[in-house]
Parts: sequence; C-alpha cells; structure tokens
Amino acid sequence: MKINLKGKNALITGSSEGIGFDIAKTLQDNGCKIVINGKNQSKLNIAKKRLHNCVAIRGDVSKYNEANLVIKKFNKYFEKLDILVCNVGSGKAKKKIPDIKEWHQSFDINFWSTVNIINSSKKILIKSNSSIICISSICGLENVKGAPIPYSVAKSALNSFVVNQSKFFGNFKVRINAIAPGNIMFNGSTWSKKMKKSPSNTKKYINKNVALKILGKTSDISNMTLYLASDEAKYITGSIFKIDGGQLKSW
Repeated sequence: MKINLKGKNALITGSSEGIGFDIAKTLQDNGCKIVINGKNQSKLNIAKKRLHNCVAIRGDVSKYNEANLVIKKFNKYFEKLDILVCNVGSGKAKKKIPDIKEWHQSFDINFWSTVNIINSSKKILIKSNSSIICISSICGLENVKGAPIPYSVAKSALNSFVVNQSKFFGNFKVRINAIAPGNIMFNGSTWSKKMKKSPSNTKKYINKNVALKILGKTSDISNMTLYLASDEAKYITGSIFKIDGGQLKSW
C-alpha cells in the first residue's frame, strides 16, 4: 500500500522490534518522519541502524513519569505530532493462576502504557488533526481459549478506552482507533516459539481455529495502521479493527 505521509511526524511506542518496528518502517517508507521508542537501549540502537534518519527515544511508557519524558524529548525534535501509534503490549503469562502482581503488571503493559502516552501527548496531539492508533488484541474482544486472563481483560479495557475517548478527541478533529490482531508471526513472537517447539500442533490449532488457516504477518498490521494514520481514513474514529484471518465469530 502506498500512501503519501510526507510532512507528517509519528511516534511509535514499543517499536524496536516485531509489529512496532514494521509499523515504523511502513510509515517511514511512505514519507513520514518517525520516532521509535522502547525501554531497551541496545535493541533501540539496532532498530535505529536499520531505519534511516529516524529518532530513537528510550523510555518505559508503562510508567507515567517516563511517558512524560518521552514526549518532552519528542518536542525537542518536532513541534507537532501527527500520528501516535501505541504498540506496547505483551501477552506473556508467568502463572496459570495469576496473582495480584501479575494483574498489575499486565495492566501496566497493556493498558496504562497507552493511557500514559496519550495523556502525556494530549496537548501536542490537539495541535494537529492527529491520528492515534492503538494496537490491541482479539483477546480483548472475545474469550480466546488459552489466552492469559489479565492480558485479555487489559486489552478489553483498552478497546473501551478507545471507543470512549473518541468522543473527547472528536471535538478537536483528532481520530483514535484500535487494531486487534490475531495470531501474528514474527521473529521472537509467541507463535514463532510455538512453531519451533511443536510445528504439527501449532498448524493443527491454526487449521482448526482460523478460517484462512494461516498465521498473520506484521505487514497485515502495519498496512492497516498506515491506512488509519492517513487522510484516507478521515471519517473513521472510535473503531476496533479485527485482523485475525477469521478466527473470531464476532461481527
């Protein structure tokens, strides 16, 4: 997909690898100036080398103070923020029966990371007819067998946040939407590890549960992000876009 984003600035949280990195590359390939973010400096350095003329800002946006610092540093480079992609998230579970610590950790990573960065950047977002895209999960839409409960509930809260915040941001011509990916394959992902551990069982699961009987790619998510970030989607806000190969039954 080719869309002209020349003259636009974007910040992508959690973008040193995986889906976030592919989103950053896709936006950049379409003319956007990008700022990548992550909490691991060495991974950020590698990602920056792979992308040309980008800015890298280290910071753990699941912590409100650090999210504020990320935006302050962003403001040193750019006067406006046209595209904000909230990609930080993790569905990893340490225990089958989560304790309260794991509940808090899951909400920090999968919910507060988004709320923090949006709240910290609210003033600069309102300056432009900005687009906010939050990377959620199909686990926040329906009960997905085997998905960690804290992760699913946190993503469900994120989806509700997007829908409700669209009313507020609409007053300033700022759009906010979410993408709910299904099973996405990339190096280091949960599905990459499952495929290495048991290719036959993984393929059986996909064939049984996914209508298209394939795993998704990062480009499936980055291309939708590109569209939602562009003026082509100027009448879309408060929506959750399911990209799962037909796994869920919800409309």
